[in-house]
Amino acid sequence: MTPDPGKMKQPGILSSERTRKILRPWLQEEVILYRTFFYRQKGCIWLTPRGLKYARLNLRYYEPSPSTLPHLYMVNELRLLLEARCPKDTWRSEREIRAQQNVNAKDSTPRHVPDAELISPNGSSVIGIECELTMRSEKRLEEIFFDLAGNRRYSVIWYFSPEPMYRAIKKAVNKLPAEHRKRFVCYTLQGDPYPETVA
Repeated sequence: MTPDPGKMKQPGILSSERTRKILRPWLQEEVILYRTFFYRQKGCIWLTPRGLKYARLNLRYYEPSPSTLPHLYMVNELRLLLEARCPKDTWRSEREIRAQQNVNAKDSTPRHVPDAELISPNGSSVIGIECELTMRSEKRLEEIFFDLAGNRRYSVIWYFSPEPMYRAIKKAVNKLPAEHRKRFVCYTLQGDPYPETVA
């Protein structure tokens, strides 16, 4: 991606100028869109319907809104973090999970969809990934936890949240039957386990 990787200031990270040069033709071909949502903030890039088709992604077009940006940003940060920690595992996004649900849709009510799944190389283990940034009502949080606890697809659910949310999450987990509590592991947004385990 760069003429001389040995001269990169940060290994594996392209300069702003080089990145713009790569993205320019994609913008001109309308494969991606770029927009700045907030004054003096960096912009966002996402695939257009043409870009989704080009990438062979069978997903509905989605345009981010200012209210969804913090969550989308954090989920992407977690993806990069987990990719570094579990390089052989496969990340499956919420959009991909929902697309598969729509294919398999029946008359039953769909389960709560986590923000992502982390699938082991042989597919024997699937971890549900949740990123919680905003405080939900106690009732809604409990509903989500009971739904995830009842989903046998996930061997474990990793919950990433800031400390104020962790207290509410811990309270909701502790209302689950004992056999389900141990399936929930809580982490900071930086990926560190909270010192007090949820059990």
